[in-house]
Amino acid sequence: MDNNKVRIKCPCGANLALTKTPSMEAKSFTCPVCHQLHPFSDFTILPPAQPKPAAAQPKPAAPAETIDVICPCGTKLRVKRTPGIEKKTLTCPKCGQKRPFTEYQKPTPKPPVSVPAGGSTPGNPNPGGTCLPLPPSSLSALTQLVDTATGMHYDLKVGVNIIGRKADSSHADVQINTADKKLSREHFIITGKPIEPFGYKFFISLHKPEVNPTKVNGQLIDFGDEIFLHNGTRISIHHTELIFEVIDTEQTIC
Repeated sequence: MDNNKVRIKCPCGANLALTKTPSMEAKSFTCPVCHQLHPFSDFTILPPAQPKPAAAQPKPAAPAETIDVICPCGTKLRVKRTPGIEKKTLTCPKCGQKRPFTEYQKPTPKPPVSVPAGGSTPGNPNPGGTCLPLPPSSLSALTQLVDTATGMHYDLKVGVNIIGRKADSSHADVQINTADKKLSREHFIITGKPIEPFGYKFFISLHKPEVNPTKVNGQLIDFGDEIFLHNGTRISIHHTELIFEVIDTEQTIC
């Protein structure tokens, strides 16, 4: 506060600041709050106002340490590393299951791509390798769905395969010849994705939310789930059971 000012308190309770003068103690002043004229002696002299301390600058928050884990359903998650996290449980946003942290796996670092003896390169893969870069046209003959009721085989291709019941109005890429109407005309999708450096992986997901219960190896799946298919995986809808098969596991699936 200015050193030429004096702080006083009116009998009404209002705080005032007056300019110091040599004879101010003999004068009267009108309070701007109560509008009463008071002799200076009626006012209470207040101590000088203390300057306000500078506001402390907030410390920048340290970046939260995170950890990447994989749910048993195959979904990758990034969670905050907190004390005692190993003893806690996590709910996967994909499958909705609540599991102990210890059931989640850490991602495996990708191994460096090595060149086998004999000079294999991406343009000239080693025929003895376990996973070859097959063109999409040849892959369709190496993966399939098998209907356990009829024994019929249905080839799959790289990319999106919409699977459903055979019908004149069906727009499915793969139409299962069955009378089981619990299988929708467009029921689920199998997607073949190229995985670097070579090979492919296949995943199943529901085509739309409003389909009858669908199980993968006995476990119900929900719309939005994407489940990795292993060779021999069973897909069940009511009385329909389909088996995902990889005809040549040495050359197709990484």
